[in-house]
Amino acid sequence: MIQSFATFWQRLVEPSPKLDEENRPLSRVLNGVLLILVIIGGIAQIEYIIRQNQLSFSDIFVIVVLILFTVAYGLNRKGYFMPAITLVLSAFITGIFATLVLNYRSIENAPLLFYLIIPLLMGEFFLSLRGYILTAVLILTGIFSLILIG
Repeated sequence: MIQSFATFWQRLVEPSPKLDEENRPLSRVLNGVLLILVIIGGIAQIEYIIRQNQLSFSDIFVIVVLILFTVAYGLNRKGYFMPAITLVLSAFITGIFATLVLNYRSIENAPLLFYLIIPLLMGEFFLSLRGYILTAVLILTGIFSLILIG
């Protein structure tokens, strides 16, 4: 049973043969992370919608982000590693800032800023130093913009 699950998991996270040897391990990690995020995020979102018994705009936004993660998984499996990483980081950053902007009247949403550490760490792991710095500058610019908005 465990052996068959391990084989199934290896098939799901196996990177594209088109990728060079340098990006293959990173692609494998990205595939695993995306699978976990999509499965657990999807289950959590469905459970939350059922408990709330309604569908809000932020729920739709989370569903769109999960769909983007699924598209990124497909891109990565086809060998488009950098576009997949760009899509994942964009979805994370945009999702967090959009939630904060849409609920800007509520200070209770400020702890969502802590979730920006996830794309920052992913950028550090998957991107070059230039890409990592660009990601950090983008996130800091967004935070300073939120401060200026009020």
